[in-house]
Order: sequence, then C-alpha cells, then structure tokens
Amino acid sequence: MKKLLLIFCTIVFSLSYSQKKESQRFSTNKRLLNKMLKKNGNVFELIAPGGNVSYIWTYSSNMITIYSLIQGKKKSLNSYPLNDSNLEWLIQKDFKQYRLPDCQVVDGRLLIINIINKEESNKLIEKEYSIDIECLKETEFNSIFYKKLSNDMKTYKIG
Repeated sequence: MKKLLLIFCTIVFSLSYSQKKESQRFSTNKRLLNKMLKKNGNVFELIAPGGNVSYIWTYSSNMITIYSLIQGKKKSLNSYPLNDSNLEWLIQKDFKQYRLPDCQVVDGRLLIINIINKEESNKLIEKEYSIDIECLKETEFNSIFYKKLSNDMKTYKIG
C-alpha cells in the first residue's frame, strides 16, 4: 500500500511539474506576442511541431525584428533593416488575401498571424494555420500578403 501511495505521489508531482513548465512557455510567448503587437501593430509566430522551437517576428516602419525561442526562452534576437519599408501589404482590403489555400497540413508547423487594422477601428486580424514550411517558402502565391511573407521568411531565414 505504501509503494502504491509513493508511486501515485511521484506521478502527480511529475505531471504537475511538466504542466507548470508547459504553461510557462506559452505565457512567455503570449507576453512577447502582445508586447510586439501593441508596439508595431503586427506580429507573427512560427512554432515547430512539439512546440520546442519557435520564431516570433514583427515589422516596424524600417526594421524586421526576429526572436528565436527554445522552449519559450529567448535564444536570440536579430533586427534587420527592411529592403522595402512599404508595409501596406500587411493590411489587405480584401480579407480573402489572408486565406492560405495551399500548404496546409495536419501535423505541420503552426503559423500564427496577428495584425491590427487601424483603418477599421483597430480590428484585430487573427489567423492560425498548420503549414508545410517548405511549401510556404516555395509556392508562388497570388496573394500579395503571402508573397511578401514567404519572401521575408526565406530572406531572413525564419523557420
């Protein structure tokens, strides 16, 4: 009986510890996402299957800032001047431009898109797609939004 109780306590402790680490990882990402969204009006996240590695990036008027995270902890921060500082491609009049008809898979990387549309009373555009990253980088999109996003992911080695 004592062995059974000891095993039970060990399992409960290990599950509560792993749960604490997991929720902490997501809250770290959420804080960073919200901070960048508030500052620049846009933020993107690419999460590898299993959630151990992710990239979070945002565009300001003349820079792209990219965080690399491992298990929710900031591993690196890189900022690059933008070749084309025109960010009008982020806000599309036709919301169909944000749809991703190609490159979706069941067990791929999670692409999260958050953009504040200041032209429409600060409406938040939120999209999440499970994607094949190679498809996203190699596909020739009709959407201006995904053309630019795909090109920047290749140029700045995101993912």
